[in-house]
Amino acid sequence: MISDATFISSEGDYLEAQIQVGGQRLIVMDCFGGEDYKTGEQIEIELSVGLAADECWDAIFSANPDAQQCLVPQIGWCYRAFGIVEAIDPEVSVHVGIATLIAPIETNDPQVIGQPIAWTIQRLDAHSIL
Repeated sequence: MISDATFISSEGDYLEAQIQVGGQRLIVMDCFGGEDYKTGEQIEIELSVGLAADECWDAIFSANPDAQQCLVPQIGWCYRAFGIVEAIDPEVSVHVGIATLIAPIETNDPQVIGQPIAWTIQRLDAHSIL
């Protein structure tokens, strides 16, 4: 999902960058060439899960009983993602409030659509849209 973001800072390509999306400040892996932007500049990026923690199916599907849709910062570019499954084909996509992300599960079962889930993102990536 393409997002409008405000560029804040970057330590360089494939290092930590800070952006603001939907009013939330995010620390992400800079896969968008942040060194070419100035603080406050509007950019278009796509957020993706760079690395996800290894969690079991039951833990993922039981961890969001209140059906939250948000990214909760942990440490650095690590987040706890809470969302609702939107689609299963070609991948399991989950709306987490400010973006739609691909969950670290695989299924062809349409009954999971609309189900709340949660998982840990060990690295959130931001890619350039060109």
